[in-house]
Parts: sequence; C-alpha cells; structure tokens
Amino acid sequence: MLLKYKGRVVARLSYAKGLLATTRGLMLRKRLPEGHGIIMSLNPDKQYSVHMLFMRFPIDVLVLNTSLEVLSTHTLTPWRDIIKISGARWIIELNAGVLEQAHISPEDYVELLENDE
Repeated sequence: MLLKYKGRVVARLSYAKGLLATTRGLMLRKRLPEGHGIIMSLNPDKQYSVHMLFMRFPIDVLVLNTSLEVLSTHTLTPWRDIIKISGARWIIELNAGVLEQAHISPEDYVELLENDE
C-alpha cells in the first residue's frame, strides 16, 4: 500500500494484519527501511494507545479517520512516550521526521493506494 500526500508518495506501507501484528507494531525491530512504514486498521469506536516500550528508534505516528483526514501527528521517543488515540480508523508508523519533511499536519487529507498506479 502507498501513502500519498499532494500527489507525492510519502511511504510504502506494510499492513499489520491481526491482533498480534497490530499489538507489536514496530517493537523490537532494529530499524525501519527508509521510505517504508506500517499501517494498522482500527475500530473508530474504541480507544487505543501507542507506546514506545521495547522500541529502538524514534517514529512518527499519523492518526487518520475514516475519510483519511489527519486527526493528529506525533513524533515519539523510544522508552519514553505514550499517546492515547480515539476516533481513529488508521494508524501509520513511519521513521521520525517523515511527516515534517512531507509537511503533513492535522486537518490535511492523505491518500492510501493499494498499488503503484
């Protein structure tokens, strides 16, 4: 899957399928290849959290609603940060700095594409 903003590809996303993959996220990974990220599907009626326990590198977190509007953006530090999320349909985890470089902010809209077209 591709994350696009204003016609530009921001990252290639791997889909975290299932409860275990969603719970694990990027924990215990040594790194995330440049230009890549993971996406997790959520139930917008529930509350979630993203924590940085067992993380080895900082990440950006992009929180989207069902319309792909950016609800919030976060840069999180390993072993330090935790955020609570509500109303989200998607969470995307990327290398730290990607959201700032792409100029993605709350209230922006992004695109999620299944292929390279």
